[in-house]
Amino acid sequence: MAIFCIVAGALIGCASVPAVRGRPVTLYVAFGVLMGNAFWMAVSAVNQGALLELVPVVLLVVGAAWFLKEPRWPAALFSAILLVFFMGISVLDYRQRHIDFEYDPEYIRRGAITSLVVSALGLVYVGLGLAQSSWDEPPKRRRRRSVPPGMSRKRGNGNGNGKGDITEKRERKKGHRR
Repeated sequence: MAIFCIVAGALIGCASVPAVRGRPVTLYVAFGVLMGNAFWMAVSAVNQGALLELVPVVLLVVGAAWFLKEPRWPAALFSAILLVFFMGISVLDYRQRHIDFEYDPEYIRRGAITSLVVSALGLVYVGLGLAQSSWDEPPKRRRRRSVPPGMSRKRGNGNGNGKGDITEKRERKKGHRR
């Protein structure tokens, strides 16, 4: 079952390269893993008739798209929280596999392990993608206030009168000298 997740995720990750160019490879891999996991969970929810389980899946898709568009802390944190939530659900499914008599316990076990492994892999790639995009982004430069032409940033000319360079330039333009 995990191979279907990985193949779908690889195809989705490859398809995302032309959509958002210039991102690190690990971001595309993270996006593909998250989308493959969401695809697998959506198909599983539809097969079981549990349409309410599609709500967290849609949130995972939104988080993956947000993370690909803006690889910053908020998007990574949103995706990571959802992945940890899915890992917790997988652990609960695994622990209670013998209680549900409608499905085969072996089927539930394989599904929980697949979901746990793919969610953990997605969590690792979200961390790697965030780290690489933070490493690759240029350092932020301090924006300086723009100064109109002919004026200086200096506040005073050192003689104590407080007029500064701006007044001196105006006087020089007019031809006035002290």
